[in-house]
Amino acid sequence: MTVQEITSFGPAIDHVKAGFTATRWGWDGDFLWLKVFDDGDFSKQSIYITYGLSGESEYWNPEQPDLLADDWVCL
Repeated sequence: MTVQEITSFGPAIDHVKAGFTATRWGWDGDFLWLKVFDDGDFSKQSIYITYGLSGESEYWNPEQPDLLADDWVCL
């Protein structure tokens, strides 16, 4: 895993939308990251949080602390 940059939410979510992943330092445990699941229909794109060790994913809706944080890491 290579850290590309530490940034705010806007650039991090743009990074995720481009097909990469992003996480936050110390984010409720280890090995959590965001990814867009895309079935080819833009209107159905969703951002999911993936739990690294289990590989399970679930729909993710950002909370205010996530939106305001400057500790996003683009992977």
